[in-house]
This record gives sequence, C-alpha cells and structure tokens, in this order.
Amino acid sequence: MSGRSADRAAVAAYLGAQAQEIAAQHAALLTGAESSVHDLRVAVRRFRSTLRTFGAELPPADELDARLRAWGAALGVVRDREVLLEVLAGAPAGQVRDTLLEEVGGDLAVRRVLVQAGLRSPECIRLVSEAAAYAGGVPADDRDVSRHVTKACKQARRRLRKAGTEVERLHRARKAAKRARYAAEVVGWKKKRRRHQQVQQLLGVHRDCLVALAHVDAAGGLADAGATAMVADLAGRAEAARLSALEAS
Repeated sequence: MSGRSADRAAVAAYLGAQAQEIAAQHAALLTGAESSVHDLRVAVRRFRSTLRTFGAELPPADELDARLRAWGAALGVVRDREVLLEVLAGAPAGQVRDTLLEEVGGDLAVRRVLVQAGLRSPECIRLVSEAAAYAGGVPADDRDVSRHVTKACKQARRRLRKAGTEVERLHRARKAAKRARYAAEVVGWKKKRRRHQQVQQLLGVHRDCLVALAHVDAAGGLADAGATAMVADLAGRAEAARLSALEAS
C-alpha cells in the first residue's frame, strides 16, 4: 500500500515540493502564463491541506495558513470562472448559453487582470518566501504520521455516505475527499490516493454542474428550448456524477 515511509520526513519533503511549486507558478503567472492560475491554486491547496491534516506533527502555522487561504480564495475566483466557461461550453447550444459564455468570459478577463496585479504585491512575494521557509523548518525525522492519513480517509468516506443529495454536505464531502487524496499522496499510498482523487473529481463535476445550473436559472428565459435542454443536461450530469462518486468511494 505504501510507496514511501509514512513519517514526518515525508511530510517535510512534500511541503518543500509544494513550496517550490508555489514559487515556480507564481513566477510563471507574473510573465502572463494564464494556465498557471490552476497550478498555483493547486499547489497552495496541497500545502494548506497538509498543514491541516498533519498539524499535530508540525510547527504552528495558523497565520501562514490564513494568508494562504486568502490567496487561494482570490485565485479560486478566477479558476471558478474558467471551469464555469468549460461546463457551459459543453452544454447544449442556445441563446442563454451564448449570453452566459459572453458574460462569464468578460468577468474572467477582468478578474485575471486583478489577480496579476495582486501577485506583484510585496505581501504575495513575502508569502512565497515564507511558505518555503516554513517547509524548510519542518523536522525531517521518522515520527510516524500514518494515523492522520487513515483518519482523513475515514472521514472522507463517512461524509460522502452521510451526504445523501444535500448540496452543502456533498460539497464538504468533496473537500474531505480532496484532503484524503493529498494526505495519501504525501506518504505514497497510491491506491487510496487514486480512490479519493476519483471521488473528488466526480463530486467536483457535480458541483460545477450545479453552479452552471444556478447561472442558467439567474439568466431567465427557461422557456427557450436551448435553455431547457441545458437544464436537463446539467442536472443529468450532476446526478450521474454523484452516483458514480458513491460507487467509487
């Protein structure tokens, strides 16, 4: 089941790798590489998830975590618009879809400019350095951390099985699956990582489709045949993803 030791040295190495990725993707974004928004956000998410899962074994990091959370939220707004565009583009064509694509695309362009400006701030530059410094200060010893991975995996399965069709519970289940995935990734438990990654991705499809549905509803014009087809398509994809997540867990 394990690909490497489930010890604190593995956690230190993982945090170090994510700190390097944060620095690399931050630099890439400063050059205008739009695709790096997702990669930077994922690196920040992995770093924060590791802090939360293995916090009992790590130096205090509440302030660093809070600042990374705020940064990740700003990046998340851009990434959410990117995902929404992808979901809408794959829905049945029609006037409502075309209108939404134009509106979301315009909003995305504005938010990208704002994120680019924020990345150049002294605060962001310090945060990149401080994440690396923190990772370098984690003891790289053989203290066992496997119980934290097991706990994260059990919590992910429990949350999904209790979620039913409740949207917010499914959202929390998705976040728990993501944390379990990253925890298993830290210590090299490949089978558990793949399982929770699959569940996370399926629940992500579920949520993305529901977000798109909300935009269709807000746009009105549901009497339009194209919009009606969009609603049916997005609702069907959301429910299929939810059921598949249950099967995969």
